[in-house]
Amino acid sequence: MESKHNRNYQRIDNAIVGAYKKILENRGTPDVSITTLCKNAGVNRTTFYKHYKGVYEITQQIEDELLYHLFNVDKISMNEFLNDPTPALKRLNDNLLKNLAYYKCVLRPERRQDIIAKVVNILFREFQKQYPKAAKNKELVLKAKINITDFVGAVANLYIQWMNGYFSCDITDISDHIAQVLKYVYKSANI
Repeated sequence: MESKHNRNYQRIDNAIVGAYKKILENRGTPDVSITTLCKNAGVNRTTFYKHYKGVYEITQQIEDELLYHLFNVDKISMNEFLNDPTPALKRLNDNLLKNLAYYKCVLRPERRQDIIAKVVNILFREFQKQYPKAAKNKELVLKAKINITDFVGAVANLYIQWMNGYFSCDITDISDHIAQVLKYVYKSANI
């Protein structure tokens, strides 16, 4: 009985998220009413509120999914990522391409900061875990926070500019460049 309930819950959740993404693709704006979303998902408002407090939670869930695909959070290793960021960037590319219309619509300036902050926090936590001696040195901690924030902001900007058509290249050209920069910076960092 429990697994049947879980499958039904997941089916409804998928319908809500799918309807949200489809509305965004068609409208090009993240401003979606609960009424419109429920109608498109084929659920009533009560059912919607059993899953989400509001549309903003769907946005956060999709952003978290993007970050999971980027970092595969349970398995991230700072050394592996810095030595070869290509697998993580490939996961990011695949997820971006799969949900491109959504990300083009949602990555407005006010949302970008939230995503950048999430990525910075993930990377900084991993830095602290994997370099505990460095994480105790205030000067190195500040340097790490600044470098991580700077890098994440630059990477986010590259992807956003690509999505907006500023670069006429394949998304892998962007991620290959990022990987080369990361490898070079990591080798010269001497942590």
